[in-house]
Amino acid sequence: YETDFKDRAYKISSALVLALFFVISFSIFTAINSRPAWLNQKTSYPFNPQDKIEDPYLLVFDAFKKGQTHLDIKPDEKLLNLKNPYNPDDRIGAAYYLDYVLYKSKYYSYYGIAPLFIAYYPSYYLSGNLPSMNFAGFILGALAVLALFFAYKSFVKTFLKRTNLVLFILSFQALVCGSLLFVLQADSYRYEFPILSMYIFFALFIAFSFAADGNINNKKFFIYLALAGFSFASILATRPHCIILAFAFIIPLYLQNMFDKNISANVKIKGAVSFFVPFLIICSLVMLHNYARFDSPFSFGQNYNLTGTNAAVSTSQKLSLSNFSAGIFQYFLDVPEFLAHFPFIDPLKHSYNLTGSVFAVGANSRNMGILAFPLFWTLFIGFKNFKTQKQNKLFKSILISTICASIFIAFIGFVCGYPGFRYTCDIRPALAVLSAFIMLACAADFTQDSSSKILYRFFALSCIATIIFGFFMIFNGEMQWIYKINPEIYAKWFNLFSF
Repeated sequence: YETDFKDRAYKISSALVLALFFVISFSIFTAINSRPAWLNQKTSYPFNPQDKIEDPYLLVFDAFKKGQTHLDIKPDEKLLNLKNPYNPDDRIGAAYYLDYVLYKSKYYSYYGIAPLFIAYYPSYYLSGNLPSMNFAGFILGALAVLALFFAYKSFVKTFLKRTNLVLFILSFQALVCGSLLFVLQADSYRYEFPILSMYIFFALFIAFSFAADGNINNKKFFIYLALAGFSFASILATRPHCIILAFAFIIPLYLQNMFDKNISANVKIKGAVSFFVPFLIICSLVMLHNYARFDSPFSFGQNYNLTGTNAAVSTSQKLSLSNFSAGIFQYFLDVPEFLAHFPFIDPLKHSYNLTGSVFAVGANSRNMGILAFPLFWTLFIGFKNFKTQKQNKLFKSILISTICASIFIAFIGFVCGYPGFRYTCDIRPALAVLSAFIMLACAADFTQDSSSKILYRFFALSCIATIIFGFFMIFNGEMQWIYKINPEIYAKWFNLFSF
């Protein structure tokens, strides 16, 4: 059954799948909405910052309320007297807070600040209380689903006037589950919030950019471009390096319109102004915040982080090309362990011997590559010929630039991070959108012959398998909150699949 995005069947189907995902998101929230208190307790202001160390966004909120950028927590004197506090071996015997930034004898948060404005401030002004981490994760997860839907819809409409409805709905569900969105929400913690926020702004940037492309001849063009500029810059307040991937994904579209002779110079100039004004405003605020903290508009505090690796190791050591193959393996090729019991899929624990990076990892450092999910296999199908040469060139350019940027981010993320599947989420949404779309593009040419039917079934089964993998991973993520906090629910699901 084909749809042109205006059919009643499309609208009903889309509403139903979004409602289903809202129910799943809310169910995750309720499943872990019990204990511990630091994860599930809403907070009234003022509070003692020392009691809220698990949630850096509460500490930043408190700092802003006090008119400062540093956290109102005093570092241990032993820590301050160390010659190199950024080397974990030198910190032995000194009290410190893991994964907080120490700069000029003050603590800072290096986590992307966007969740503060998406979830914390709105909750505070609407209810008078700051949200629990669990509720903040629910807000971010629900908004990310909506943003990804509009991004996918806008992208598909750019190339296809009509599409297979069943495959559209299935591929969108696979897109969300393959992006591990619900897994990130189920793991709600300070590490996941910037990633979920990145999902929101990356998806909005894609959605508004392609929506603008479809409205060049009316005033919506400039509104969409302004919103795109705002969303693009806001990525810097989530996972800053992911702006590289967003740029790579969308630059072919912008360049195409820039050199399109059918678009007047006046429209191009007004469009550029519409985009760059909000972009520069948000960039300026982010850079001002960086400068106020670390005396540099381009520093996000990564080099001053009190983490499990030596932040003082030189960039040249970290970026050694000898680590390239290991990075590609972690992000793309690493396979999970398949279990004979629920939840049937388990990310593997690894140890890597790398100069300047992680030598050994703990129980939470669990990984599985992107290609473990069948949805992403369609990337190997690659190019699809569309009705016009313009569409062919645009899609090929987007595919090539996005894959190249994903490989680059995989390398950077691997040597500067640690072997955990959370890091692969930096590139999952972009590749998931392309993978899902390739299915729809191929299906547009399907006929009633046997080869078309076989490929259609393969696409459908790939989507279903990815949905199942993504769902089961909710129960077996990095933090495993459902298992730890609500074992009764975990046991019910376990028994449900006990044959």
